Formats: sequence, C-alpha cells, structure tokens
Amino acid sequence: MKIIILLLLAVSANAAPPVVSITSPIDGAVVSGSVSLAANASSALGISSVQFQIDWANLGGAKTAAPYAVGWNASQVGANRAIFDTLLYTGKPSLIAAGLSPMVIIYENALWPAGADHSQPDKAKIQQVALTMPTDRPVCVDIESWSLSGSSLPATIAKYIQVADWIHQANPGVKMGFYSMLPIRNYWDAQNGPGNAGYDAWVQSNAMLEQVGARVDYIFPSVYTFYSDQLGWQKYADANIQQARRYGKPVYSFLMTTYHDSNATLKGQLIPEDYWRRQINTTQTRGDGTVIWGGWQMPWDANAPWWLATKAVADPAKKGVHAVTAKAWDSAGGSTISAPVYVIVDGPDKSPPAAPRNLRPQ
Repeated sequence: MKIIILLLLAVSANAAPPVVSITSPIDGAVVSGSVSLAANASSALGISSVQFQIDWANLGGAKTAAPYAVGWNASQVGANRAIFDTLLYTGKPSLIAAGLSPMVIIYENALWPAGADHSQPDKAKIQQVALTMPTDRPVCVDIESWSLSGSSLPATIAKYIQVADWIHQANPGVKMGFYSMLPIRNYWDAQNGPGNAGYDAWVQSNAMLEQVGARVDYIFPSVYTFYSDQLGWQKYADANIQQARRYGKPVYSFLMTTYHDSNATLKGQLIPEDYWRRQINTTQTRGDGTVIWGGWQMPWDANAPWWLATKAVADPAKKGVHAVTAKAWDSAGGSTISAPVYVIVDGPDKSPPAAPRNLRPQ
C-alpha cells in the first residue's frame, strides 16, 4: 500500500498542469443577451472541476463533469468602463462622441514657481493650483522627481500626503490621484511573482504607500510599453494592476500609444494593433478603466490602428469589452486558468455605470 501511495504521489508531483481553453465564444465576438460559454479541459490526472469567469470573477458554480458549459446573461453587465482622453496629438478632435471622457493632468512644473526647487512641496502654489482644478472629472497630479526607492521612501510618502491634503483642503470637491506611484511602477520584479526577493520587496514598498492611497480618490498606475515582448508586458501589467487594487479605490491605468522613450530603438513607434488590443482589453477588464496618453508633436490620424481598436471598445452604443476565462483543477489540486477570450457586449446601453471593482488582490 505504501508503494502504491508513493507512486501516486510521484505521478501527481511530475504531472503537467491541466490544459484548459475557451471554445465559445470566439475572441473578438460581439455578444448580447443569453450567451453560451464552453471550454475544453484535460489532464493526465483527470479534471475534477472547471470554473467559468467573467472579468476574472466567478460565474456561477464550478462544473464537475464534461461537457464544460454555462450560460451567461450578458445583458446584466454594466455600462462601459471609462476610457479617458489625455492625448496630445496635433489636430485631435473632441473624442466625447466616440465614448471617451475628458480628464485633467496637472504636471509637476505647474505646482512650483518657475525655477523653484522641487525637493519640497510648495503649499501656497499647490493650493493656488487646486482652486483651478475641475470638480466634474478626475484630476491626475503628476510628480515624478521624488524618489520612491530605498530609505527615501518614507520622506516621499510624507510629501505626497501633504500634497493630497492641501489640494482637498483648498478645493474639497476635487477628486484626484497621483500618476504612477500607487503602486510604484515595476517591470522586471513584477513579472517574477511571490517568493522572489525583488517582487516581495516591491510589494512591501507598495504596502507602505497605503498611507497615500487613503488620501486619494483614484489610483493611476502606469503600464506603458517598454519592449515588444507581449507576454512580458502582460505579466507586468497584471501584477501592477493587481497591486493598484490593494488601495481600495477605482483603478484607471495609463496607456501610451507609442513605445516608451527609454527604448532607443522603438521609441516613438506606434504600438502594433494586436499589442494595443491586448493592452486596452487588459486595462479595461483588470481595472476600472483606461487613461490614454501620447501623441506629443504627432499629427492626429483617425485611421490609426490603435484608434480604430479603441473606438470599438469605447463605442457608447455597446457595453464595452469583457474577459471570458475558465479555471480547471485536476484530481491532485493542480490548476490552470485559460487564456482570456475578449468579447464586446452589444447595447444599446441603458444600465447604470459599472461599479468600481475595488477588490484587494487575492
């Protein structure tokens, strides 16, 4: 008996994880009403259950026997998640009719007198600027000169808290957040996952920033594109957005229409269409919305592939993009989540706006 148990344990330990994929609907489908979801799952150890998910949240109970299928009432989804326009393209028209919303970015130079040292916040100037901030749309405050690493982090946290408090004191109606510091943007360590020293240190720093998270109304992580590696970007974006959710506020992730300037080879090049679809689909379904930036000193192109893909998601006559996934478990407890299939839910949209998904990482 001991030999049999040991053999079974050895087989379990060496077995490949389950394989699972969504077979219906297909990626990019436009759906409405009652939608049939189906998945294939297999494992050398046998499949014990399959759980369908919409936007990473469980849909009903797990299915314990093939065929793995479930119905989804797509009409119950809320309105489109927000897409904010902070684009700088020359000749760009208003994009409100296309479903994008305006947003204000307050850049660092506006928060200090000309030529002043930025090492400490200037209360008088910040409160002067706060009085000009709108109260009918989100405000993103962009201060990038303060260090968020090592021993300087506690002092930087105190400065960000001062700025947020001063803005709210001067103009209580303002709803604001800080650009790209909740969480600290991290590319390489974020991809390594729990148990890696760099990843764990990054998470610890983000936990320290909860003091700032408590003072703001929105979280604005940056998941700009540094490399052409789509799978690397996916891991980095998923981890950064998950960390952003720890602060319990609506998460609006920044995307840029071109590669980041730090990549000397690719800087200024538009993100390819398939890569952009991955990015906007991810930020829409992992968080509460997307902020699109870029286009400095570039002409507006209404036929740019990134814009056509964005319009399809933002279309106010529809209910936005949603992710369909399935998680499969084998008989030994091993599990795998399928690659997402993204679908657009048809409208017209007469439902209330989607509620922010302010969930802490699981």
